[in-house]
Amino acid sequence: MFYKQDSQALVEFALILPFFIFILFGIIYMGFILSDYLALNNMARSSAREASLTDSANYDHIRNTYYKQYAGNLNTNLLQLQSGDFTLSDDKQGNVVSHVHATMNIDDSNIGSAIYRIVTPDKVPEVNIYYRMYKEKQAK
Repeated sequence: MFYKQDSQALVEFALILPFFIFILFGIIYMGFILSDYLALNNMARSSAREASLTDSANYDHIRNTYYKQYAGNLNTNLLQLQSGDFTLSDDKQGNVVSHVHATMNIDDSNIGSAIYRIVTPDKVPEVNIYYRMYKEKQAK
C-alpha cells in the first residue's frame, strides 16, 4: 500500500511537469518581449529628447545612432524594426515627434507565426510608439 502511493505521486508529477515547464518558459519569454518593447520605447523617448535639444531640423544622425544602438539589441526576434520604421520630425508647433513602428515577425519567429495564425489571421500585429517633445530654444 505504501509503495502504490509513492508511484501515484510520481505519475502525477510526470503528468504535470510538461505543463509547468511550458508555463515557466512562457513567463520567461513574455519577460523578453516586455524587454524588447521597453527598448523600443526608450529608443523613441531618448531620440526625441536629444532631437529637442539640437538647433538643426535634420535628425538623420540622431535617428541612425539610436537605430543602430537599439534595433540590433532586441532580445527576441518577435518584433521586427526596419530603418524606415523609425522617424524623427517636427510637428506644426515646432515640437519634435518620434515614431517607432514595429511589426510582428511572422516569417522567422515560430511564436510570431503561431500568434498570427491563431489570434489575428487577417492582420499582422504591430506596435506603434509616439513621443512628442517640446523643442527647447537654445540660449545665444
